[in-house]
Amino acid sequence: MRIFILIAAVFAAMAIYFQQHDRSQLWILKPLPIIVMMCWLWFRGLPSTDRTLILLGLFFSMIGDLFLIIPQQYFIHGLSSFFIAHVFYIVAFYKRKKTLNLKSFVSYLIGLGIYASVSTGVSSDLKIPVIAYTLAISTMLGLAFNVWLSDKNSKAKWALIGAFLFVISDTLIAVNKFSYRSFYIAIWILPLYYMAQGFITASVLTRKKIN
Repeated sequence: MRIFILIAAVFAAMAIYFQQHDRSQLWILKPLPIIVMMCWLWFRGLPSTDRTLILLGLFFSMIGDLFLIIPQQYFIHGLSSFFIAHVFYIVAFYKRKKTLNLKSFVSYLIGLGIYASVSTGVSSDLKIPVIAYTLAISTMLGLAFNVWLSDKNSKAKWALIGAFLFVISDTLIAVNKFSYRSFYIAIWILPLYYMAQGFITASVLTRKKIN
């Protein structure tokens, strides 16, 4: 696992650097950390519906990453791709724990607060897609929280951390796009995003090491 983490970290650092200095390199570098995570999950994850769902979530996230290299033209395409990714994460987390703890619904209050903070800057043609996406990521966070409330093991904790970091990363994207554009906000988006995906990937049950 360590070699996969190292490779993903190197590619992530390169993608973060070139996002600010030469965006043309992002077509190769930006999806590479996600590809590394997918490879790790394919070879180390236990064959299961859960692994398949997370792999599909990672795949559609990678497609969304590519669309958002040119956000001026393909923002809605990227948003749609990540919406689909969250649907796969939602199903994965729901299947891990089908009984719902009412405390997990606090995620919708978080989502409401995020949308309210940027809503004035959202154009009329994007309001419905942004609301739909906010509901999707809020549901994903809530179901990850629900798993942790029930299990409270390391895998559940990693899923919750990953979901929470994803929400923070997407909040920074929303603030930077719809409310207050800032270099100091933008530089945190990719690091938090890659960490989020890494924790979600690590939350899948893996094969035991063979001595």
